[in-house]
Formats: sequence, structure tokens, C-alpha cells
Amino acid sequence: MIVRVERFKVPDTVEEQSLRGDVFRRGVRLVNDSNAAVFGEGNQTVTAATSIVALRGTRAERAETIYAFAGDTLVGIATLFLPTAESTNVADTVLYVDPSVTGEARAEAFESLVQASVDCATEFERTTVFGGGEGVRDGDITATTGYGGVNRGDPESEAWLRRGATLSQVYRYGKLDLESLTDLDQRLADAELRSRGYRVITWGGETPDHYRADMRTLHERMSTDSPIGDLELEPERWSDERLAEFERYKMGSGRRMFAAAVQHEESGRLVGYTQLVIADDPSARQHNLIVLQEHRGHRLGELLKLAGIAQLRREVPYADRITTMNAEENRHMIRVNEAVGFEPVTWTVVWQLRLGS
Repeated sequence: MIVRVERFKVPDTVEEQSLRGDVFRRGVRLVNDSNAAVFGEGNQTVTAATSIVALRGTRAERAETIYAFAGDTLVGIATLFLPTAESTNVADTVLYVDPSVTGEARAEAFESLVQASVDCATEFERTTVFGGGEGVRDGDITATTGYGGVNRGDPESEAWLRRGATLSQVYRYGKLDLESLTDLDQRLADAELRSRGYRVITWGGETPDHYRADMRTLHERMSTDSPIGDLELEPERWSDERLAEFERYKMGSGRRMFAAAVQHEESGRLVGYTQLVIADDPSARQHNLIVLQEHRGHRLGELLKLAGIAQLRREVPYADRITTMNAEENRHMIRVNEAVGFEPVTWTVVWQLRLGS
């Protein structure tokens, strides 16, 4: 199979009648087929409306998309996310190959997409590239964190290995079946009793004005307190404008966002939060969960998980599952997820390639 790669701009609308509009819509179908094969049917589903928002990027992160073709057939996609505020030496790549493409043809598609991604990163003067692949709990190659790995033969991972990349992290992708959580009210009440001195606050949509300063701090601490292994990432700085744009981005194209936070009663400050995002399909995605280090030890992570689930049930009765991703070395958070009822679906990896090294 001979693969050619081509970069296209994002269309102005999802219905745009043009070559780039047609390629974009074909790409959305390919992404869903790929995600279904990796994460399971109905998980990680995207729509044209949500995809066009993601591929437009934000002021804090530019996006570039590369399409791979065999003849006129679209066989793969690479999207590069290029930070513009911090970590401006980094290009973060996400690759998809049509699951019907197998064997040597699949390896060739990944090889072409990885090389095109490296070339694009170089064009934008990036010196570090993050790549992905299908991981396992224990594999032939272990991540530098000591948790999780990858088996030889995964075609995406092999393409990164050939270029000298290091396996930096493995992420666990988990799913909670909401119907299985039959004792939520009691478990939430018990969690609240164990967390004396703190109370839960929830809201939908954009953060209320009087909590925005605390939420900016929590977002900044996500970039320093969360496990990142040896990835070359800089601490983030969040202005009110950045927070507003991020929240609009998450709620783009009709998605709904819900937040649960814990407030330290003595100080009145928010010291932890989590967010859930859902579109028209029944699968909600958990985005971020953090408790400030100085307030850990009170099982606030479990309280946030349960409070977020209860809020989702109240506000979105059609939701039937929640998915989440956690660094495999984040053993505490994985134990919290398992206690709540999340089950592992699969593992994904993060490769780090230092260009010129």
C-alpha cells in the first residue's frame, strides 16, 4: 500500500461543500470507527460538530490535522496539538488508522503518519513530540514510571520506537456503568460524613464569578500536582480569559458541562474539583479531578467522584456511563475509581521523542 499524506484546513462549517469539508466528514467517521475498535462501541464517540470545535484549537493550543490516503481512500489521521502559552517546545500527537486496515498496510499507515507528525512538529520548531499507541497493564516494554507497558508489534508504538522515543507513561481507560451503582445516595452520604470540615458545591456550565479565582488555581495545580512522569511539560498559568475560553471550548457544539467542587469550610476556598462533559449520546466523560495536596487525606477524591455522578444523574437522566483516564502510576486515584465501580477497558501509552537527540 502506498500512502500519501496531506494537510487540510478545518472547514468553516460541518456542512461545507468542498474537498476539505468532504475529507473532514470522512475523518469523523474514521475516528469513530477507530475509537470503537480501541475503546469499545459507544465510548469516545465524536460528532462533526464537536470535532470541528476541537480541530480549531484555542488561543492556548493550536491544532494541525494531517490525513493519510491510499489512492482516494482515507486510511488514517494525525492531529497535532501545539501549546502556545507554555511547553511551546512540545507537539502532542493523536493518531487514528482505519481498523479495517490490517497487517503490513496498517504498519505502513502508522509509519507515514508518525513521520508526517514529526515533520509538522519540526516545521513549528518543536523539539519534543508526544506519541501514542495501545498499551497493556504489563508488557514487553515498561514505562519509565514503572507502571504499565506496551507489547512489541503494536504498529504505532513500533513507529515511535524506530525513531528513538521513550515510553514515558501508560494511561488506564476506565468505564463506569451507571446502572450498576445502585447505592449511590447512601455512599455519597457516607462520604460526606467522612469529610467533615468540607462541603460539596456543584454547578452547570461556566464557573460562577465568585469561584473563578479558585478554579484558576486548581487548573494551575493540575499541571503541577498530577503525575506526568518524565514528560517535558511546564507549569501552566491560567488567566480568567483562559478559563472562560476553556469552558466555552468544552461546551462547544451543544455539549453540557457539570462541575463538582469541595470547599474548605474554614477558609471558604475551593480545594478540589472535577468536571463531567456530555453531548447527546449517553456517554459522559470525566475531565480532571484534583484535590490540593495540602487537603489530601480526607477522602475528598472519592467524595468528588460520587458528587459528580449524583449531579449527572439528576441533570442528565439519559446518561448510562462515565469514562475516564488515569495515569497507571496514579495508584490512589485508580483505587478510588475501582472502589466507585470503574472497570478497566484498555490502556494507552505516551511516547516522548526528543528531536535531534
